[in-house]
Order: sequence, then C-alpha cells, then structure tokens
Amino acid sequence: MREEWRAVAGHVGYDVSSSGRVRSITRLLPRTRNGKTWLYKICGRILKHTKCPDGYARIKLAGGRQVYVHTLVATEFLGWRKGQNVLHLNGKRNDNRLGNLLCVSPSIRALNRVSKTSRLQTTTYSGFRAIVWVNGKHRNLGTFNSQQEAQAARNALVDRMLADATQSRITRCARA
Repeated sequence: MREEWRAVAGHVGYDVSSSGRVRSITRLLPRTRNGKTWLYKICGRILKHTKCPDGYARIKLAGGRQVYVHTLVATEFLGWRKGQNVLHLNGKRNDNRLGNLLCVSPSIRALNRVSKTSRLQTTTYSGFRAIVWVNGKHRNLGTFNSQQEAQAARNALVDRMLADATQSRITRCARA
C-alpha cells in the first residue's frame, strides 16, 4: 500500500501519513529582531514519537502541545469525531497504521477491553460465567463448564460487535 500524506487540521505545517508517521513541512517564517524583519527557513522532517506509559505513541507539535498519533491518523483518514474512540485492531497501541485503526463507539471500545470489562467468574456449583459490560450495563453470556468455553463465548461476541462496526464504516465510506 502506498503511503498517503494529508495536512493535519488545526496544526499548520504538519502532515500525517496513512502509515502512522507525522512530518513537519519545510516553511519560511518571519523573525523580527531589533526592528528588522526577515524570513528564516525551517526544514521539514519526520517527527520522532515518544511512547507513553500507557503504550500509545505521542508527538509534540509547535507550541509544546502533545497529541496522540492514532488520533491524528483517525481524524484525517477515518473522520474521527469527539465522543468516538479509536480501536487498535491488533491490540498494539503503538501500531498507528490506517489499516489497524477503527473508529468505534465507546460501548464497542469497552467490549474490547479485556482487563476492565470482561471477567470470568467461578461459581462453586455451576462452573464459569462470562460477563461483559455493554453501554454501562453488564451482560451475562452464560455459564460454561470450562474457562476456555467462557472465553470463546466472550471473544465471539466481541468479534460480532467489531464486524458490525467495520461493516458500518465500510457502508458509510461507500456512500460518501
């Protein structure tokens, strides 16, 4: 896939690529000293990102503002809006390629969080229960004989929800 570059909205002088890279653009800026004004050249380059403690890649733009790279890619290529979440399909938070990102609602994002939203409970009489949080409410997926069966039921639900979200994104892009 060929790398495509687009200007970053709201940040003049920066581009973001479909492969998750950010660059500054070569530009001339005015500078004034002792009453004299002249233009000086800032050479464009690929920006290095820093890895946050939470695993996401972040860059620093002009003015010291720090921005997550996956948010820039999703804004320019997927039409991300406030209130949506960006999901990394392969689970790697620093993999910001366009093909790995998906804009989803907070409820679908919550389904993908294994550690906080899904748990397997052991009961003394009935085996394992799989519980998932959807739209702020817990949903009991049933009681299973083994932990593997409970995890498979949870994964099947998440796969269905993500497939629905992907299909709606494809349909929305086809209409545009």
